[in-house]
Amino acid sequence: MADDLVVSTSGSTIGVASTDLIGAAHELTRVQNDLDVLGPRLGGITIGLPPAALNAAAAPPGVYAAAREIDLAVGLLARASNDCGTIRTGLKLAASAYTMAEIAKKEAIEAIAAQIGYGLGFLLPQITGTLAIPTVVAGTTITVVSGGPDKAVKNLQDWLTENNEVITDPAFCDLLRLAQKSLDDLIAGGAHLPPAAAVAIGDEGTDLAGDDLAPGLIVLGGGALGLFNEGKVSVEQTGTSTVKAPATGLAERIARIPKTDENGGSQIRIDTIRHSDGTLTYEVYISGTQDFNLKNTTTPFDMTSNMRMIGHLPAGSMEAAREALRQAGVEPGDSVIFVGHSQGALLAHELAASGDFDVKGVVEVGAPISGSTLPTGANGVSIAHTDDLVTALGVDRPTDPNQILVERQAFANKKVPHDEAVPAHNRDRYLETAAMADASARGDLTTARKAMDAASDDAVSITSTTYKAVREKKER
Repeated sequence: MADDLVVSTSGSTIGVASTDLIGAAHELTRVQNDLDVLGPRLGGITIGLPPAALNAAAAPPGVYAAAREIDLAVGLLARASNDCGTIRTGLKLAASAYTMAEIAKKEAIEAIAAQIGYGLGFLLPQITGTLAIPTVVAGTTITVVSGGPDKAVKNLQDWLTENNEVITDPAFCDLLRLAQKSLDDLIAGGAHLPPAAAVAIGDEGTDLAGDDLAPGLIVLGGGALGLFNEGKVSVEQTGTSTVKAPATGLAERIARIPKTDENGGSQIRIDTIRHSDGTLTYEVYISGTQDFNLKNTTTPFDMTSNMRMIGHLPAGSMEAAREALRQAGVEPGDSVIFVGHSQGALLAHELAASGDFDVKGVVEVGAPISGSTLPTGANGVSIAHTDDLVTALGVDRPTDPNQILVERQAFANKKVPHDEAVPAHNRDRYLETAAMADASARGDLTTARKAMDAASDDAVSITSTTYKAVREKKER
């Protein structure tokens, strides 16, 4: 069931260890262990007497023949055990070689993209010349006349839906990721920085002008047009209920993420798990983006928060999540598992990485990848569809040894629907991938799942509370 999953961990920058190879290696280990037990057991049933002794005891002729066959079988079992070990080592070496080749290819492509970005940035002012300012003014005028940012977003959503085959393609998502990663080089070229300086301050060097630079500049520049501005955020409790059992596995946790279009707009759910010794554990489920308007809206789970979070700027959705945690009684140092989809996944990651909590697990699906490092032992699992363009945003693939990356192409050999925008980002499709990950025999993935499940052992009661955050809309 998990044949098309690709899993990477331990700081690998690319998903290279397929579950086929890892599953085969684990199976060989199991078979070798069985062989190592069977060999001595089989050898123990021989009587250990030489042929002369057997003849003197008038033993039937078949006894010696049977003993000889048993000895032969013991030898074959030992040889098979050694072969299992040799093949398993070969599989690991092959995976390592594949990893090195893929990383080398990836780094070469990114280096070329960076050079192209720098060159375009360097030449663009000379190409556009005095047309730059009129172009910006004309573009702004067209946006306003055509209906403003609201209409622009609607047009973009329509285009995405009409071109699903294009955007739901791993190659397109890879291209988008390369373009996003090259924005800092484009800016460095536009500023006419020396190439060596551009490399030094970019993500290839010190990362002073890394992946969050361009989103940060877009947010700051958009403020002049009334875009991406924050406002006061308030959070109210919308409901409470008793839950019969804690969530287990990845899919069950993802299924508990609030669906804002079905529950009146509540974006956050916090399950308070009381243990038999009186201690508490919390599981926090955070929804994705509710509104894709470029202006700030009455929900802090919008594009304003998306852009501000990717640019590492204060965001209303983060303020809302922290306020919900405060209202739920979650205090610094408490044991928490964070689960989120899309923007909610980015929030889950940043909250876990803050160091404010005793993080027992982090489950992210469809997330713009964060560059923050999870605390040691956080049991982080990030599920990303290679044909989901949202996962191409943010920073590059995680290099965090505390996070396991699970990848899958949601629409491999499947027809892409035309009635929804960015279908590979759909939460229900991530549920399918999570179920495959739950069924995976991958050792580190199994360990992470079991560790999260163990956090709710001996639960005597579970109270679930939902919260809705509202932003005070700022008018220009």
